[in-house]
Amino acid sequence: MATEDGIAASYMLRATLVGHSQDVRVVATSCFPEGAIVSGSRDRTTRIWTQSEDPSSVYSESQCLQGPTGFVSAVCCMPPSDQFPQGLVFVGSHDCNIYCFNLDGNAPLHKLLGHSGAVCSLATGQFGTLVSGSWDKTARVWSGQKCMLTLEGHQGAVWAVALMPQQGLILTGSADRAIRLWRAGACEKTFTGHEDCVRGLAVLSTKEFLSCSNDGTIRHWETAGDCLHVYKGHTSFIYSIVALEDSDFFISCGEDGTVRVWTVRGDCQQTLRMPCPTVWSVTLLQNGDIVAGCSDNVARVFTRYEALKASPSEIRAFEEEVAKCTPAPQQLGDIKTEDLPGTEMLKERGKREGQTILIRDGAQVSAYMWSMDQQSWNKIGDVVGTPDGTGSPGSGSKVMYEGKEYDFVFNVDTDDNSKPIKLPYNVNEDPWHVAQRFIHQHQLPQDYLSNVANFIITNTKGVTLGAEAPSQDFCDPFTGGNRYVPGSSRGISIDVAQNGNTSPGEVKHLPYTEFIFPALDVLRCAIRSEAVNSLMCGGAGSSQLVARIASLIASPAPANRMLALRFFVNMFLREAGQRLANREWEKILKVSSEFGFNGNKNTQIALGSLYLNFVLLCNSEAEQETNTFRSQWLVRSMAEVISRLSDPEAQFRLLLALGTLLHGNRDLCSLASRLNLADTLSDLCTRGQESVKLVQCAQQCINYVFDNATP
Repeated sequence: MATEDGIAASYMLRATLVGHSQDVRVVATSCFPEGAIVSGSRDRTTRIWTQSEDPSSVYSESQCLQGPTGFVSAVCCMPPSDQFPQGLVFVGSHDCNIYCFNLDGNAPLHKLLGHSGAVCSLATGQFGTLVSGSWDKTARVWSGQKCMLTLEGHQGAVWAVALMPQQGLILTGSADRAIRLWRAGACEKTFTGHEDCVRGLAVLSTKEFLSCSNDGTIRHWETAGDCLHVYKGHTSFIYSIVALEDSDFFISCGEDGTVRVWTVRGDCQQTLRMPCPTVWSVTLLQNGDIVAGCSDNVARVFTRYEALKASPSEIRAFEEEVAKCTPAPQQLGDIKTEDLPGTEMLKERGKREGQTILIRDGAQVSAYMWSMDQQSWNKIGDVVGTPDGTGSPGSGSKVMYEGKEYDFVFNVDTDDNSKPIKLPYNVNEDPWHVAQRFIHQHQLPQDYLSNVANFIITNTKGVTLGAEAPSQDFCDPFTGGNRYVPGSSRGISIDVAQNGNTSPGEVKHLPYTEFIFPALDVLRCAIRSEAVNSLMCGGAGSSQLVARIASLIASPAPANRMLALRFFVNMFLREAGQRLANREWEKILKVSSEFGFNGNKNTQIALGSLYLNFVLLCNSEAEQETNTFRSQWLVRSMAEVISRLSDPEAQFRLLLALGTLLHGNRDLCSLASRLNLADTLSDLCTRGQESVKLVQCAQQCINYVFDNATP
């Protein structure tokens, strides 16, 4: 029902923005043109969506900004200035860089370099100030192309940043559960209270702000340090929160697939359920419309204006999609059909916005959600629990997987690239044994053992649907809600010395950090031997060996990281090691390129040597299709890594590898040209003049690019 000014009491679908090929990870509002929307995705693109002069028109894609070599994880817009009358768009990526675009072209104007981890949050302030947060545990303050300040102190990834420009203050939220208040580069105050990673921040006024967290709560703070209120309603991680300054409402979204509308002084007023498992990001247009970035590759716009809402057919199609997106079976808990209320329950009034109940209608069980605005129960889907309809895991019902029956079959996402992996489990099995089998089968790092086992244990107890707050015992092995969260408080290591109740099976597989270094050093030396190399690289467990050693490259211990890289370098000395490297190249190089540059001189040199060995191996391979794909991957990877190495010898070895690939290969030279590699190498020549051989090698690579690139 609409009011006299045409504004409805609740939000309705306005538009669906289709164009991305992967999850829409972040959305923001653009300063120019007015009402424009910016969306960033895992497909590595950032898109601008605009409408015509008719305010009732639908949105269309006007630009596709390209440049990042990793997933887009943060976007923000700089207001117009005399130099840039249309403003600027900043894009943060998993490739550790920040890209600056204007609206006159699709290529970046420049890159901001400095972070050593994925850039996961951005915010702009007055006078051209930009603040960035990263997985490297720091926030940075930029002016133009220069980093003015580095804010250090957090013990985990900086997931959220915000500015309070009137006060000259910066807020940062981190995976260490803390929020810090900064002035002039110094931390003035630390806010604690959240029980898990802080994922989002929103400024309400000059003295108040909001925070959201993986603990499923939103907190209202005063800058003086007091927590004024805790909001509960989401049933899983909360990823994003937004508010218009000095407004009396705010918006949140998260892993439970909902967008929620709240009043600052009250409770949840409306729950918008999406037809997807995750809503990654929300933002508000100046007219109050909501934009949501979703995991089904779509961004959606919701409005309270009757004149702007979508057509009845579009709204109906959207509601049908939502109805098909049913709760996952593992969320249903230990529920018996005969104990559920019948349809007569739908005549009773709900207690709060978003309250969810299960209703039995014959043999079918359906989930309904209460709408305070409509004063009615809305069906959100049919429950697809266990095959016997009881919904009671372990009650004799089974799920078929690969020809066998299991009590549970979980979907597990191990990282941003791979498809979900099935984790089957029967209640009469040992969770630790199943976890170990799962790790071996899928060649995952041994460090995951404890998390996988705990995930099985906690998620086979049953979880109540629609609880006001998420269970504090819930543990997702890699993601909490099927995404990996760097620095999450739910770690995977157990200190045996402080845990007298550790089971023998658990002790057997514990990652004894203090013993890894000497063992790895022995392996590094032993792998040079023909007999040892043949035994370790040619045996049945060789793939598991690679996975375990590769996991150490991502470890926080610099010495272990260096020795792991040197192990892989030495592996190439013998034929068996070369065959194993040829088979497992992608697994080794992906983790090496992500973490290998985060180290001392010797670690970086080992990384450069590893690339050189892979290039030589690649050139010796006869299989053209595989060789071409790998060569292109290597060029892209080295173009990214070279700018993040600081040691001249490591840079030199990487350039030797690059030049070896580029020499005489016009296709690869053209690829290098498209990656602007010549500009990167020119910068390297300027910075590395103390090393004659480095400059000569870089110049030779530049010549290859210019002389051989196809027009």
